[in-house]
Amino acid sequence: MDKSKQSWKEFFCDIKKNWWVYFLGVFILWIVLWFLFNILRYPSQEVSEAINSLFSGLAFVGIIITVMLQSRELELQRKDLELTRKEIRGQKEELEAQNRTLAQQRFETSFFNLLSQHNNLISKFSWARYGAPDFTGKAVFIHLVSSFSTQWANNITPAIDEQS
Repeated sequence: MDKSKQSWKEFFCDIKKNWWVYFLGVFILWIVLWFLFNILRYPSQEVSEAINSLFSGLAFVGIIITVMLQSRELELQRKDLELTRKEIRGQKEELEAQNRTLAQQRFETSFFNLLSQHNNLISKFSWARYGAPDFTGKAVFIHLVSSFSTQWANNITPAIDEQS
């Protein structure tokens, strides 16, 4: 859009700063009419009609200003609503990302708590036999696996030979 046209449009659309332009235009029109009535020597009734026309013009300008202000406010409200929608979409995406992160953290917390409990239970295991060394923790499982595997190998082999 052309810069001069844009500034001209903004000048007349920015009512809050340029409201005086409209009232000045109506006032100048009224003064011109007043002098025309005085030059042409119209009766006083027509002068009061001129005053009535001034106030009618001011009322009309007030209506125009009100309509322009309302349309500008509606335009700003639409822009604000669009920005709000975009912000809500962004917040929704952030919340979804946070939910995924929280679900991952809950899983990891549960997993590491179970792992910690598992390690605590294993560290509390102990195996003591008379005449044998004491085993604690993971060493219990290593000892049990090695002793079961030797016993298994010794017991299974004769059973396989007897069947054949």
